[in-house]
Amino acid sequence: MNIRIIKIADFGKLTSPETTTLTYNLGVDASSNIHFRITDNKTGGLFSPEWIALDAILDTVKTAPDAKPFSALIFDRLFTYRSANNAGFLVAALLAEGVLQRYKETKRMLMLGNPDEFLADIKPLVDSDTSLHDVIAERLEA
Repeated sequence: MNIRIIKIADFGKLTSPETTTLTYNLGVDASSNIHFRITDNKTGGLFSPEWIALDAILDTVKTAPDAKPFSALIFDRLFTYRSANNAGFLVAALLAEGVLQRYKETKRMLMLGNPDEFLADIKPLVDSDTSLHDVIAERLEA
């Protein structure tokens, strides 16, 4: 799958959102589908740098039993490569973009945020020719 990187951002983990320790990419495929992936963790801890489609994320939230509120664990099944950090790191990126929001000021319980606002905000990047540096591809080549 060929995904063009349209945004690279730093953010904090679920348990310490005020401390920037993680980096994620937003990407878009040939069909204009949005994808997320984690690329770096400055504090250690394994994770999978797989691209995860926004559509799969939203479908998971909408089809989860008792979807309000939910924990990051519902996203575990989206990853091919397993790590205890995958879902939590993905959720932290989704919180940073407003796709998800915290449930009643809790650190671990979540609910759907405003994905339509997120999509409107990144539409100029999707429609542009932006193609940022792919550190994961570079690492795989090395």
